[in-house]
Amino acid sequence: MLNMQIKLAGNATFTDSNGNTSPTSYSSTNSNLPVPLPVLGARAAWAVTPNIIIEPEVQWLKIHYDAYDGDWGDLRVAGKWMFSRNFGVGLGYDYFKVNVGVDKSDFSGNVHLGYQGLQAMIVGSY
Repeated sequence: MLNMQIKLAGNATFTDSNGNTSPTSYSSTNSNLPVPLPVLGARAAWAVTPNIIIEPEVQWLKIHYDAYDGDWGDLRVAGKWMFSRNFGVGLGYDYFKVNVGVDKSDFSGNVHLGYQGLQAMIVGSY
């Protein structure tokens, strides 16, 4: 589930039928949109030793619906050291991106967001 929030803001100028222009004041609008994201994904775990585990993971979604076109992706790899049966620590790297485009007669725009970086984690298992 991805809870996206969008804020559109700007200034506008209106021209009437006589050619007179009138600027408007700054206006903005906010909208929240919780979106379920059914992604295709794969995940694996490789026990290098009984206490060291490597876990690669990939998730991906591409959709084109009406005036909306976009893709969502997440690539991750992590290494974990289980210092006891139920607890461990780990390091990982994650690359995440979202691209969404809208092409309507009254609005066109694109959103590109993402992040990438190292992760540190505490692991609990049962």
